[in-house]
Amino acid sequence: MLTAQGRRERAYAHYVARSSKGRVKQQRRLSSLRARIPELFPSPPVVTTGTSGPESVTSSEGGGE
Repeated sequence: MLTAQGRRERAYAHYVARSSKGRVKQQRRLSSLRARIPELFPSPPVVTTGTSGPESVTSSEGGGE
């Protein structure tokens, strides 16, 4: 039978082993997920020239009176 200190050390060692194993598993899962996601590059901006929008109309007559 282990002493109280020995049980604590064994429990801590078990905890460290389990958490590091989980971390490795998570890293593998994320790296495989990253391999499946295609890398998207933004398309170059498209410049359109045209007058499809509203145009301001100003009166050239001097109205006001």
